[in-house]
Amino acid sequence: MPSHYSRLLGIGEEWKVTDVKLDMVHLKVDIYLDYREKCAPCPVCGTFAPMHDTQEERVWRHLDTMQFTTLIHARPPRCKCERHGVKVIDLPWAEKGSHFILMFEAFAIEVLKCVRSNADAMRMLKLDWHQV
Repeated sequence: MPSHYSRLLGIGEEWKVTDVKLDMVHLKVDIYLDYREKCAPCPVCGTFAPMHDTQEERVWRHLDTMQFTTLIHARPPRCKCERHGVKVIDLPWAEKGSHFILMFEAFAIEVLKCVRSNADAMRMLKLDWHQV
């Protein structure tokens, strides 16, 4: 199943799906990713730099898989650029500081444009007031 999700996520070969957990009780899919490369482009200058370490695990909301809330789990890697020092690499699925993947954010914006109220969007997207 991990290779199936690797293809569906379209995140590049540098990332590997290491585990997928299906929670039938809470209608949730958790997808775990690891960065596989030994270097990465510096987010400031683009120069490839060796990996330094990883941050603590973060979680991002993905588009739902059928009726299941889908979450991406990863430890954002940091590279050590000679010019800029240790930097968190750019992630292909989310903006810095976001808790949602880019596709989910785009979908949420379209939902907000179509509903009568933020409360309707909250129910449809399974988000709270601050997230909407």
